[in-house]
Amino acid sequence: GSDNDRQSRFYAKLYGGRFYVCSQWWRDDHLDNARSLLRLVEQIADQNRDHPGTMDLERHKRSLEEYLQPETG
Repeated sequence: GSDNDRQSRFYAKLYGGRFYVCSQWWRDDHLDNARSLLRLVEQIADQNRDHPGTMDLERHKRSLEEYLQPETG
C-alpha cells in the first residue's frame, strides 16, 4: 500500500513462492502494468522452458499481447 493511506494493496496469497499480486490497479496505469507483466511472464517462461506450467504462461502472454495490441496496431 502507499505510505499515505496505509491500505493493503496486495493479495495475501504468495504466487510462485515469490510474488504477491497487486489487488488494485489504477486505470491510468493499466498499459504500463500490462507491459511490465508481459516482460515478467516472458522472462519466467524463457528461464523455465521445460516446466509444465510454461504452457499456462504462454496463454497469459498471448492475453497480455492482445490487450496491448491496440497501442501498436
